[in-house]
Amino acid sequence: MVQPKKGGILRYVPPSEILGLDPIATTQYMTGHHALLVYDFLFQYDNENIPQPQMVDEWSVSADGLTWNFTLRDGLAFHDGRPVDSEDVVVSLMRWAKKNSYGLLLAQVTNEWKTVDAKTFQLSLKEPFGLLLDALSQPTIPAAVMPKEEARLGPNDVASSNIGSGPFKFVQWTPGVGLSYVRNNDYQPRSEPASGYAGGKVVYLDGLEWHIMPEPSTKIPALETARVDFVDWGPPDLYDRINANPEIEVFYDQHGTSNLTYLNKVVPPFNDVRARRAVQTATDQKAYLGAAYPEKSTLPCKAMFGCGTRWETFVGADEVGAFSGDIEKARELWDQVYDGRPIRVITPTDRAEYHNLAVVTRELLEKLGAKVEPLPIDTPTFAALYRNPEATARGEWHIGHVGSIQSVDPVTHSGTNPGFLGGPNVHPRLQELKVAFVKATAEAELREIIDEYQRVNYANPEFVYLGVSRRYKAHRSDVKGVIRAPTRTYQVFWNMWLDR
Repeated sequence: MVQPKKGGILRYVPPSEILGLDPIATTQYMTGHHALLVYDFLFQYDNENIPQPQMVDEWSVSADGLTWNFTLRDGLAFHDGRPVDSEDVVVSLMRWAKKNSYGLLLAQVTNEWKTVDAKTFQLSLKEPFGLLLDALSQPTIPAAVMPKEEARLGPNDVASSNIGSGPFKFVQWTPGVGLSYVRNNDYQPRSEPASGYAGGKVVYLDGLEWHIMPEPSTKIPALETARVDFVDWGPPDLYDRINANPEIEVFYDQHGTSNLTYLNKVVPPFNDVRARRAVQTATDQKAYLGAAYPEKSTLPCKAMFGCGTRWETFVGADEVGAFSGDIEKARELWDQVYDGRPIRVITPTDRAEYHNLAVVTRELLEKLGAKVEPLPIDTPTFAALYRNPEATARGEWHIGHVGSIQSVDPVTHSGTNPGFLGGPNVHPRLQELKVAFVKATAEAELREIIDEYQRVNYANPEFVYLGVSRRYKAHRSDVKGVIRAPTRTYQVFWNMWLDR
């Protein structure tokens, strides 16, 4: 067996541009990916979605679940050489808890975070919080440990040093062009095998370059000609071509992206649950996915937290006829609320997959008897529109589509987040169950909550679930040690080496 060797620069094409580098101030998906390289974390998910210790050596919880004690492992140091201490950790977690969905719920039951000594800290709670380790393992808006001076910033103020204690050191960001990193030679990996985002992070690469390529069609030619080494989220229409290339290896991510129909719940008709139920009933997941993605990359799925995931459940869908494609039954609901006004369907002009999903929705609405008005806009205009509550309240749009990578439990599911597209009016029982979920300590109780959460959501849909599409990753065959399908799709670069 060939042994890994150090050296070389890996040239990586990420899914999209990055909008900011502070993982608390900037909540964008790509910022979480950057944070995974530069910062270290108390716990992180392994490839089975189980939290594993990362910066922590030992931890314990009292019998009543109200007191948690943590001890940091030896050898932790920031990139400027200063040791990481428990004050850095505590201040970082207090900032994180003002922004992360889990952190916000944790803050409601927190008495105090306090340092005990340089390596030990304690969390005192008012009520048990059974999913604390899951909270600390979240990859999006992650609990990144920063130097205390920057961690004292407000959650929306930008920390600018980019100094962490992770396996890579940040070097430079040129917006629209790329980012660069070098190996942190002082990083001390854990002894456990790497798994997902957890375990021993052994870095063989001298450095890492992110090459921003906003035009999807340019990514694969760059890989074929060895101008780059690794492409994330390759264009679906080029999969067969790249998969046939003997110099390139291709694989799909593990859990994929949840495709959602989102609805403007502020104005008619979708402020009435019967209209939302009608669309959910009329939806045929296979028809939607087949219109937008290659069949091999899709998975129709009635489990809102994903099929094959930790919180998979099929409760509730068939009870209300969700995703049955039954137009006649859907029409019964629709006719009770629809008043004849045109339904504006957001139809992206620069994203083929979402454009195609919009076409299916237009056809569905017409079968229900609706007047349909396509709203062709590009992605930046679309983003500005749905973030504008005044435009939503004026009914400038009614229905659209989006992909959500993190929709894996009640807390992180974007579709039932009060801040999700289409208005804040989330069913109150879902909010109650979300709180109960994070406080639960028994597996059986967690399962009961998951089942009820899905049952309530399908009876009172906040969005319509279209199923899963998986993205593929491709790399040159001389890139070795690739950890495939890390939990929740972020590609990791430890263990990876170049056979050149």
